[in-house]
Amino acid sequence: RGFKLVGIFDRNPNLVGKEIRGIKIRMLDEIPEFVKTTKVEIATLTLPKEAVEEVWKNVRLRIDFSEAFDRVEKA
Repeated sequence: RGFKLVGIFDRNPNLVGKEIRGIKIRMLDEIPEFVKTTKVEIATLTLPKEAVEEVWKNVRLRIDFSEAFDRVEKA
């Protein structure tokens, strides 16, 4: 049970190819093909707002907490 991390993506080309816990970092533009070939069902995204729409168009089910976090006050 639980979740298995299968992909990590970033738009910073300096991070591409590096690994986190054995998973290679890929560029954001690789997401559509990755989703098709790995049959990913759930994605957790931590993106700046301007990048969300581009990535979301490739995801079937969306749960967007970004506006909720905008309302959280910083200590």
